[in-house]
Amino acid sequence: MKWDYRRQAVLVAALLAVVSTIARSVNAEQAPGPADFEYNDLKFAKDLRSFQQAGWVQTYLTMGHRDEAWDKPAKDFLETFCHYASYELVWRGIRPDDVPSADAVRKLGNDVINLKCDDPQVRAAYGALLFESGNIPIARRELRAALVAMNDGKHPAYNILYVCNQLLQIDRQTSLAPDARATIDSAAVDASVRCMCNVPPTRAERYIRFRMIHMIAKDRPRIEDRIVKLLVTAKDVDPWLLGVFMGEYQTHLAWAARGTGTADTVTKDGWQGFEKHLQNSHTLLMEAWKIDPAIPGPAALMITVAMGLGAEGEESPRAWYIRSRSAKMDDRWALESMLWSLRPRWGGSYEELISLGQEFVSSKRFDTQVPAWMLETAWSISADRAQPLTITYAQPEIYKPLKEMFDGYAAALPAGPGRDWVLSEQALVATAGGHYADARAVVDQVGTKLDRRVFQSLSGNVDRTISQVYAYTGPHEKEARAATHEAETLDANAIKHFADLAAMCQPHDPEAYYYNSYLTEMRFKAEFAESKWVDVQPKDVLYLWSPIHGNWETNGEKLIGVCDGSGLMLRFGPMTGDAFELEAKLEYEPTSPGANACGIFCDHNGQTWANGVFYSVGFHDVSWYGNGKTGVVSHPLEKVNLLHLTMSAGKLTATFNGEPVPIPAMTPPARDLGANARVCIAGLYPDSQLNLVVTDLKVRKLVPGQN
Repeated sequence: MKWDYRRQAVLVAALLAVVSTIARSVNAEQAPGPADFEYNDLKFAKDLRSFQQAGWVQTYLTMGHRDEAWDKPAKDFLETFCHYASYELVWRGIRPDDVPSADAVRKLGNDVINLKCDDPQVRAAYGALLFESGNIPIARRELRAALVAMNDGKHPAYNILYVCNQLLQIDRQTSLAPDARATIDSAAVDASVRCMCNVPPTRAERYIRFRMIHMIAKDRPRIEDRIVKLLVTAKDVDPWLLGVFMGEYQTHLAWAARGTGTADTVTKDGWQGFEKHLQNSHTLLMEAWKIDPAIPGPAALMITVAMGLGAEGEESPRAWYIRSRSAKMDDRWALESMLWSLRPRWGGSYEELISLGQEFVSSKRFDTQVPAWMLETAWSISADRAQPLTITYAQPEIYKPLKEMFDGYAAALPAGPGRDWVLSEQALVATAGGHYADARAVVDQVGTKLDRRVFQSLSGNVDRTISQVYAYTGPHEKEARAATHEAETLDANAIKHFADLAAMCQPHDPEAYYYNSYLTEMRFKAEFAESKWVDVQPKDVLYLWSPIHGNWETNGEKLIGVCDGSGLMLRFGPMTGDAFELEAKLEYEPTSPGANACGIFCDHNGQTWANGVFYSVGFHDVSWYGNGKTGVVSHPLEKVNLLHLTMSAGKLTATFNGEPVPIPAMTPPARDLGANARVCIAGLYPDSQLNLVVTDLKVRKLVPGQN
């Protein structure tokens, strides 16, 4: 849906008058407070924690579904969730060590749910944690149940907005049914307006509420338009929230009028609408900013307005960027807008972007994220050039300030998880940019404290990536690089040369995994291309498989996965394409009460669980997610169960112990898995304690007409 910017003219005019009148009244009664030059993410997190404690914990205590069977665990879970969620967006390097991990908080939530707690605050918080962990099916169920219970006109508007935001993010990944989306939209619209009414006029209350409303309405004109309509008649609307919301809305209308094409494609009416709405936005945001310049938001949004209007001097993007950082020194909105305004298409240059990045590093504020904004600068340049980060990180003018930044944090931060994470990020950047000597030095320095999860953004096979660092800095560096080039260019000699390199290593040499992993994958691809069944059951090392969650190991002919509190998932490394069949025998025993299930699925990112079949020992059933549908049927189980999945033309079919799984026919059009389709073996409930045994794993590529 697109904005009809002409349709809103009358509403906008009315709201402009309202905002200006209220703002003048407020400004006449009180002078704006001084800007807090030291307000930052850590101080905001403290404000947010207090706000969320009042919203989640107090709501549970006053109107929650309480029972002595779960009352104390539920309260403890919600308090811990508020602590975690408040610091979730604080950069990991400076996050306090006492902030609980997502895995720990989710485990607490799972324990409460297993006590049959049905409180909507608990279910909402647990659902959000499940969504973050990648378990969309169960997260969606918990969040929808929470929304139904909360949407009674009594629960805090912010809590409802939080749940709606989670569900709308799920909708973007998996496309909810139209009626489900309509219900969420209506709840989000009503809660957004309620969230702007009768607001205590403090920085924390206003800023926290706007951040959530911004996440709900941004890029969703179907929701934003409805909020605007209701604001015309709403009573006791906070003038700051009204001004900043309508100011951002006017910016959206401006871009809708202009269009997203290059300047030569914009019509005369488009330019007129663009300027008109940006001028309206300027008026509204200026009024909000004057109410209290110490509240982040208006000044950051002004950067985009100034960019669009080509403003200079005290109205330039740079001037508003400085004002924004006066309100919050590490304001991410200001950063993102300033980086965008310096792109060449808006009259900036890559040299100016790099200069700004160096400015961040030179601040030496290693107690904040500001120096690390050099990373954001590199990402912005990479995106604008449409080039991989591996190329960007390789460039000396970008890598030099990045290394200076990382070295600064390493020297300034105390020993602990934050510093270990920063060093892990440094190893990642050095590896991605091909600075293998630097990468090896950092990996050796961090040792067993290396956060391997950060490398998942670079490669699906973290062990191979780290082993490559040693291969490219070891005694066989020249041969390793040559063999890799052969493999990447499909040279037939690659298999022989990787085999030779593997033979020169001892099994536990750090570079040995790189050679053996690459060799195993090349051999698999050659067999898979022949459309014959290929045995992919790991015998000793998980060369073709990457652990995502849980602890995985081999024991003879068995592949064994054990939950570690973060769930259980193993991802197949090679891409299978969208036409294949897979077979495996699964056996598991739950080691604790509560929901449990395991199975196999295939999707493009290991997160949507879009095409999968699972079975539950606890529920004695078989469930599926496929062809745009979900379902479950009671089914007799064996101790060891045979799953057979077939993906063809975007359609999933399956058998369970030889019997067809009743997956409904696909709703056209077919879902394209794309070139990145991969198979995953997983536990469906991330916090269920179970030990999974997998045997007889095999896969076959399908070609047209093959049975």
